[in-house]
Amino acid sequence: MRPMIDGGKLKLLPPDQLERLHLGVLEVLREVGVKVEDREALEILNKAGADVDFQGMVVKIPEYLVMDSIQKAPKDVTFYGRDPNESFSVKHGKGVYFGPCAGPPYFIDENGNRRKGKLADMEKSARVADALPNIDFVTGLTTASDVPPSAIDLYEQFAVMSNTKKHVHVFVYEGGKEMTKAQIELASLFAGSQEELKKRPIFSFYIEPASPLYVGRGLGEAVIEAAKLNIPVIYTPIPLAGATNPATIAGTVVESVAECLVGNVIAQLVNPGTPVVLGPVSLTMEMRRGTASYTNIESVMMRGAMAQLFRYYELPSWGTAGCTDSKLLDEQATAEAILTLIISALTGNNLNHDAGYAESGKSGSIALLTIADEMIGMVKRLMRGIRVDEETMALDAVKSAGVGGSFLTLKHTLNTYSKEHIPSELFDRLPWDAWVKEGGKTLVQRAYEKVGRILREHDVEPVPADVRAKAREIIKRFEK
Repeated sequence: MRPMIDGGKLKLLPPDQLERLHLGVLEVLREVGVKVEDREALEILNKAGADVDFQGMVVKIPEYLVMDSIQKAPKDVTFYGRDPNESFSVKHGKGVYFGPCAGPPYFIDENGNRRKGKLADMEKSARVADALPNIDFVTGLTTASDVPPSAIDLYEQFAVMSNTKKHVHVFVYEGGKEMTKAQIELASLFAGSQEELKKRPIFSFYIEPASPLYVGRGLGEAVIEAAKLNIPVIYTPIPLAGATNPATIAGTVVESVAECLVGNVIAQLVNPGTPVVLGPVSLTMEMRRGTASYTNIESVMMRGAMAQLFRYYELPSWGTAGCTDSKLLDEQATAEAILTLIISALTGNNLNHDAGYAESGKSGSIALLTIADEMIGMVKRLMRGIRVDEETMALDAVKSAGVGGSFLTLKHTLNTYSKEHIPSELFDRLPWDAWVKEGGKTLVQRAYEKVGRILREHDVEPVPADVRAKAREIIKRFEK
């Protein structure tokens, strides 16, 4: 199992404000409701006691139904890798993990070129993420522009799952019953069988409903089909404060958490105990330019407040970290990447995606993903804290070295140094002359060199020929 690091040390809200937000969430669901465009989901909600307008497709959900679904959702969730050693767990809101995502239409490759993403880029990204020690789960970092759109979900899923043994998040574009079943069928090839997949789900569905308060056609069906087999569902609307959601931080938190809980209600009604991870990817409308800001401090605060509210519910939460609004891998990119990583860990978001996103989520950067991996190592060290005991206080070592002595030759230094300090591969710590002698390279240049080395040297065990053939048959059914 991958190591668990506890977060939640930074609390942006006192208990009474958390309670007010919670009551606001219930009021939105009870009095405003949400539009759900899947008939089956409407019928499930209606049967459970929700107020359903079948003609307008609007559902108003009573408090008891929301709270009952929260109680039924598991507090402990394990995310399995094809390699059992790559699995990891969230236990009662504890555990902070990091990884990339898919979806950006553009890709910044290992040569620094920005272009439309291709399937091969997703394969490379998955292989690099598989090799990076601090990346806990994997997606493809871009979108494949070179495959038939009708089968893009399956092409991308196979490309990523073939190039990693870590847990995979599978992007749901339009969803729908048949596509979701095909994605489960494809994952079953990697798991060995559908029964094995149900026991050890090696992937999760990543589902993005729209804001405000809208579950588009096919997405409700995707939740239903995933729940039937106990496949984890990551349910994450993308609110835009000031445009699709209120301009205030508290208002966006209330409305977007309400949007999230709709997915949990549907999942728990279908199959109580379905693992669900909730957390909006909150953005802010930049009113001067009409653009969406990804890593401004207000958006980061929204995600931190939501993490705290989901911990209040004891539900696993979904966050965003290791990304930037910058177009270049410059000072802004690294500042925003480390800021989002640290705050996501401190506020306790459990699964933090989008590491490697640039240009406000429009581009995936394989170099930024690699830099973020080392930053995550720093964050993990920070969250581990300072150990104070007989060994670390080092009183015997201080006495042994004495006044004016050296600690370099002491066994204590040899025994403790690697436990206390993590070495840096990418961040430069050399004196000027030594740095120049080694080429005077920038952080970005060193990151691209590391990417190239991984792509040359790191291999994932090839997918058997019979699995490839069966996967191709599944994909062919959706090519139109």
